Amino acid sequence: MRVTRFRAALTGVAVIAGSVTGLALSAPAANADSRYNCGDNPPAGMFSMFYDSKAYGYGAEADFCGSIPNFAGYTFNNTAYGTAGEGKSVKNNASAMEVTDETSEYRVYYNSWYGGPYQTIHSYDGDPAVDLASQLKNNDASAKYLGND
Repeated sequence: MRVTRFRAALTGVAVIAGSVTGLALSAPAANADSRYNCGDNPPAGMFSMFYDSKAYGYGAEADFCGSIPNFAGYTFNNTAYGTAGEGKSVKNNASAMEVTDETSEYRVYYNSWYGGPYQTIHSYDGDPAVDLASQLKNNDASAKYLGND
């Protein structure tokens, strides 16, 4: 009887621990306007990732503010540029990036937590977005805000 109670208690603890761990590792919630980490009033340093390259009309988009150490859990949303890629993960599926304010720059990295090869994208220069280098196209894992140029 004592062993049975002990096992039941352990099972309960394991279920609770698994639930808490699941909460900590769950994907970020999507905002209706597809902006992640931006709040209601986007600050300087907002950028967009696009599912397709310029040649294909960019497709679905995900907007971010600040540094993103891991794109896992973020998804592309339908925008004026189209629906191609809508609902797909941003991680390892982006083809282009736009820095949407006039004074910021970002680096897109091959690995999560800002590791490996990268490409620096400067502030808005008249084109809606810049295609990612071939090494990073569909191999994007994180983006770091470098501040104002």
